[in-house]
Amino acid sequence: MAKKGLLGFIAAAAAGIFLLISICILKEHNKSAWTDTVILVLVSLLTAIVCVLIRLLTVLGVLKSDTKGVALLILLTGLVAGILTIVAFALFIRDIVRVYDLPAPFNVGLSGETWFAFVCVIVAGLALVANLIIGVQEFQAAGASS
Repeated sequence: MAKKGLLGFIAAAAAGIFLLISICILKEHNKSAWTDTVILVLVSLLTAIVCVLIRLLTVLGVLKSDTKGVALLILLTGLVAGILTIVAFALFIRDIVRVYDLPAPFNVGLSGETWFAFVCVIVAGLALVANLIIGVQEFQAAGASS
């Protein structure tokens, strides 16, 4: 159980780091059309941070990870962060399509930093999926032990 908790912590922390990188890049190159995407990635980052803090408390032994309530809290925060990241990914794609739909003289494309931010959102989503899989396994193990 401790190994799964540590793996979940690493996955949630990786998602948080990648979302933070994406926020920093998008805020640096923010255009008015990208505001809703930036806000959604920020909210996803905040929920991922809550999940990371809960996982950190379980790894340090402050919270008992074998209780169903803690496992459910980890699962729900991971699920909310994952859903918000998926929606942010969809908004990111919408904004990319908007940029490339411009007429020829205005279609300058996207910078490499913006594409890197897009990849960071994808990797964060994959890390959150790993976090959810571990959370489901922990929840099932907590249900079997109670």
